[in-house]
Amino acid sequence: MLNRRNAPPLVVLLLVVFAAPVLVDVEPLAALRYALWTALWWVFGWALVGRYTTGGFERATIGAAVGIGAQLANWLLWQVVGAPSFTVAGGVVALVAAGVLERRARNRTALLSGDEHDVADERVGEREAAVRGIPTGSLWLLTVSTFWMAWLFVGFGRHQSRPPGPSTMYQDLYWHVGIAAELKRTALPTVPHVEVLGQLNYHWLSNAYMASGSLGSFTSTSDVATRLWYLPVVALALALCLVVGRRLSGAWIAGTAAIVLFVIPAGIVPMAWKGPTGPTTAFVWPSPSQIFGLVFTLWAAWLFVPILRGARIGWKGAIVCLVTAFVCAGAKSSILPVFCCGALAVGVVYVRRSAVRRGAAIVFGSCLAGIALALPLFAGGSAGSKIRLFSSFRHQSPYKHYVEPPNTFDHGPFVMPHLETTGVVVLVVGLFVALAVQYGYAATSVALGRTWRTDPAPVFLLASFAASLAAYLLVDHTGMSQGYFPMGALPLIALLAGWGFAELWERSASRRWQMLSVGFIIGGLLLLALRWASGTSVPDRTDIPASVLAFALLTLALVVGALVVSRYRPLVGAGILFGAALVFPAFNVGKNNGGSLFSTVTDDKAWTVSAQETSAAQWVRDHSGATDVVATNVHCRVPEDAECDSRAYWVSALTERRVFIEAWGYTDPAQRNAGRGGLPATSQPFSDQKLFALNEKVFHDPDRATVEQLQRRGVRWLYADTAASDVSPDLADYADAVHHSGTVTVYRLD
Repeated sequence: MLNRRNAPPLVVLLLVVFAAPVLVDVEPLAALRYALWTALWWVFGWALVGRYTTGGFERATIGAAVGIGAQLANWLLWQVVGAPSFTVAGGVVALVAAGVLERRARNRTALLSGDEHDVADERVGEREAAVRGIPTGSLWLLTVSTFWMAWLFVGFGRHQSRPPGPSTMYQDLYWHVGIAAELKRTALPTVPHVEVLGQLNYHWLSNAYMASGSLGSFTSTSDVATRLWYLPVVALALALCLVVGRRLSGAWIAGTAAIVLFVIPAGIVPMAWKGPTGPTTAFVWPSPSQIFGLVFTLWAAWLFVPILRGARIGWKGAIVCLVTAFVCAGAKSSILPVFCCGALAVGVVYVRRSAVRRGAAIVFGSCLAGIALALPLFAGGSAGSKIRLFSSFRHQSPYKHYVEPPNTFDHGPFVMPHLETTGVVVLVVGLFVALAVQYGYAATSVALGRTWRTDPAPVFLLASFAASLAAYLLVDHTGMSQGYFPMGALPLIALLAGWGFAELWERSASRRWQMLSVGFIIGGLLLLALRWASGTSVPDRTDIPASVLAFALLTLALVVGALVVSRYRPLVGAGILFGAALVFPAFNVGKNNGGSLFSTVTDDKAWTVSAQETSAAQWVRDHSGATDVVATNVHCRVPEDAECDSRAYWVSALTERRVFIEAWGYTDPAQRNAGRGGLPATSQPFSDQKLFALNEKVFHDPDRATVEQLQRRGVRWLYADTAASDVSPDLADYADAVHHSGTVTVYRLD
């Protein structure tokens, strides 16, 4: 519901999220097509959730989240019937259905009479009050925060150059583009980078969303997967913070504060030489599933809160909970385990309250069922994980400098080496305290007082985040992927802190901004003093444990002191916590990432894919069938390196075709073998050496039998790149050379 007050920030918001990619390298018409396709599903969601939301902003936000789910369902439908090119038809049907639903809702309201009419008037009054209650300042903050994220994304995008011309994208982006292309032709993807491995077991719904966006807007896979989908999802996640914050506290200020803590990597980090002890940002551009999962984390929180508070749900509500849990698992596998722990904690703490106990059981059961249903489709990627006590501390610089462990790539023992020594014990305690007080800004939630005893929602948020930290310290993944547990739960702790801040805001009747500003300055200065005292150089080895523990305890004292102050000057205490948590992260983000928007983009990196290589890959895409398989000799991210980093995923990404054996650094066998032969997971040899030898033989020592074996396995094209390895000139005797571009010759197997 646009009006004169809220239209300006919302219009600017939409312009930012859909037009910012044009500042990188997206054609305006492509951006417009994608904007229309996305808006179509947001409108459908708007019509669908009208009866279950109050106020235009909440309806638009929840509707957009539901619209994403509906868009995925539409994608699945056309894939199942084998007509992906008709994806846009489902969008047209959804738009017509939205119009019908909205008209029926209006007619139903107009026909009500008597007592029913009074009830309807009351509901309309509530919705109008909710619309009026959205502060214009919150809307502008949402817009400014989205602009901040767009600025960072454009800077990131400019340094991920892509065809036409040389390509320097981060290897994970190639990996995701290849999966998105695979999902444009099938509902259950194979591993497009290593077709011989069969089904892809990974939380790939973000890639399905990209595929749907490409099919529905008639826009290239690369445009959607690396540029267009990000910012609308980021903006939606921020808007959901406002909506969930209001559902938690009844006030918009809670979500407003949460947005600030969300977009700035909030963390009370006192040691200038060390950096954060745990994750502080939820927005990791090279990890699409992480960003995509934020929407469903917050959507699930919005759904679960009233259930935990004792609201009854019918069978329709139960189905919605189950579907939400399933989509959460498909979006990011780290979402549901922390929610399970949060619901379990609520059930234990409020065991004597039957309504809350029932709600906790519903949430816990939904999450558990979602995990079970998702296991066959989305459970891959965990092969590189083991249970290791204080696993992430082993990767912290203080531990490495103090213990000086050997440079191994496997997991190591269950217990950290030398934990029996006093120095390591002191160091671990210091790191643990530093990890906890890093999120000390959530101490504002102490202001909730009796709410902790009467409302299960704070317990749910805190327990869920605590579970994410426990996973961070107990799960050891070869690629440090355990960090995604707290990354995904950061909006939960931000909402808890925002809720506490809203309570402190209400307690201060006058001079609110002055008190908050005073506290903010004090908090920033106190942390500046701690960082100055810590120094920027690593302490002497023998002093590291005592130094870490001392500064962690000093930071804890800062947090406790802020709580004491908040008893007498509520917003001064909150300002101290927020100032300590926000000043230096904001400065560091601006310093480290802000300049990337204006810095020179170079294409001379060691992993750069040349213009000739990208041109040849695109030729294959344009002249091959959608289900054709390509064989290639490209396997290593940097071909010249003696140790092959098998993460060269660009052939499958740029050809948008399945590759017989391309790169395998992220496969389960490689992750399981981490450390074998003194090599990391990404440099392990391919698991099936017989198949790999077949692939290599066709390029290095071809014969008719080898070519025929590949043909029987479905290989139709050979992408031979002399920049990756030598290619035998005899290959032309057994395959037709149909295209040549620089170091690449493309062969067709008839």
